[in-house]
Formats: sequence, C-alpha cells, structure tokens
Amino acid sequence: MLVFLAITGAGILTAFLKDKNWSYRTSIEIGSIPSQQGSQKIESPESVLAKVTENYVPRVTADFVDEHPKLGGQIVITARSPRESGLIVIEGLGKRSLEDHYLQLIKQIVTLLKNDHRQITETVRAELSAKVQQNKVPLLVLENEKNRVIAQAGRIDTLNALISSHIEQLRKRIAEAQLRYEAAERDVSNEATAMTMLLIANEISTDREHLEELEERLEVDQKDAKDLYMKQISDADAGIEAQKSVVEAAQNKLDNFQDTRTVIPPMRLPQPVGPRRAVLAAISIIIGLMIAIFAVAIIEFIKKTRPQ
Repeated sequence: MLVFLAITGAGILTAFLKDKNWSYRTSIEIGSIPSQQGSQKIESPESVLAKVTENYVPRVTADFVDEHPKLGGQIVITARSPRESGLIVIEGLGKRSLEDHYLQLIKQIVTLLKNDHRQITETVRAELSAKVQQNKVPLLVLENEKNRVIAQAGRIDTLNALISSHIEQLRKRIAEAQLRYEAAERDVSNEATAMTMLLIANEISTDREHLEELEERLEVDQKDAKDLYMKQISDADAGIEAQKSVVEAAQNKLDNFQDTRTVIPPMRLPQPVGPRRAVLAAISIIIGLMIAIFAVAIIEFIKKTRPQ
C-alpha cells in the first residue's frame, strides 16, 4: 500500500508541477514562377524541406545558442511538409517562457527562405521583363507603318478631290467652248470666224483628251492605289493583333508570379501540447497500482520460498 501511494503521489505531483509544452508554428506556401505549362513551384516541397531542416534551422539555432548559451538545449525546431499540400510547416515545442524566442527564430527561418526564393524570382522576372520589351519593338514598328500608310491613303483622298474638281472645271470649259463653237458655226461669214472655229475645236479636242486622262486616272489608277493602301492597312492590323497577342502572353507570364509567403504568421497555438494533467494523474494511478500489485506478489513469493 505504501508503494502504491508513493508512486501514485509522485506521478500526480510530477503531472501538476511539470511545465506545459506549447507549439509555436507557421505555415509557408511555396511561391510559383511561369513555365511552359503555365506555372510551377519555385522549388519542390522536398527541396525546400531539406533546405529548412539541414541549413536554416541549424543556422538560426546555432546563432541563438551563441547569444543564449543557457537556453540552447531547450530550443527544438522541426519542419515538415504535409502530403500533397505544397506547404512547409515549421514548428517549435517549448515552454511558455520561450515564446518570444521561438517566434523570432521561426521568423528568421522564414526570412531566409523568402530571400533565397526572391533571388530566383527576380532573375526570372528580369528575363521576362526584357522579353516583354523586346516583343514591343516589332509592335511599335507595325503601328508606325500603319500610321504611315494611313497618311498616304489620306493623301490619295486629297488628290482625288483635286482631280474631281479639275474634271468639273474641264467639263464646264468644254461645254462653254461648245456653245462658242456653235455660235460661230451659225455665222461663218469671213475667214476670221473660220479661224476662231478652228481654234475652238482644237481647244475642245485638247480639253477632252485631258478630261479622259483625268477620268481614267480617277477611276482606275487612284482606286488601285487606294485599294493597295487599304490592303496594307488591313495587313498591318492583322500583324499588330498578332504581335499584341505575343506581348500579352509575355506580360501574362510576367504577372503570373507568386512569391513565397506565410499562410499564417508565426504564432503560439491556443492549447498546450501533450497529455493533460488529469491523464497523467490517471496513468500514475494505474502504474502505481500495477507496481504495488507486482511488489505484493514478489513479497508473497519470497515468503513462500523462504525456508521454514
């Protein structure tokens, strides 16, 4: 009975006097960068986990021990990657009095990982940014060429208006000359009138030839030139749209970055970890009872086997 009470009492006392352990943790989401398939993780979770456990945790822990030699053995930080989550969980287990230290150490680990990934993303981002600017050059050339052709097509319209005006003037001159010719024809009384008719006829013939040339130029040459410019504008529009798609695709890749980030900031979980005091007390009672029974059995065995 004394054995049972001693062991049970010691267990219960230990359960109530023992400091609670608390969990300090954060979750990290690995960033992504553009790829041929759309996007990919900056690093695989396995690679990140290896960096954290084999490099960053030992590094910050060693620096902490150098500053706080007496607390070195009390700091325990681990990392894990839940299956198919793409997350890295960094966790420390320790007393409540170490909360500030744990949170600061976890922040340092997160900062080291972010800085490492930032170097990768900045390199890729610079390459894609240069590609976007490179793709904008042909677009600018196409737009300038389109504006040049539009200006030329505008000059065609201006020239057509001048030709049309000249045609109207020639038609009026021919009509007026025709009236003068008919008036002279009705009064052919002398040689001077005949000479006047000859000059008017020659004027009408010259103006008609010029009129035919202008009408042919307006209806054929100018239309062909205008159609050519319109085709060049249409081709330029198609080229511009195609090049815009190239620029947009490159810009989308440039925008398709996701930096490595903490899903939740380093924090202490609201409940302590490990078995509760009541559970520890119950376990102590059970163990004490088992040891007491065992002790009684041994004592009875010794009594039976002792020589009478």
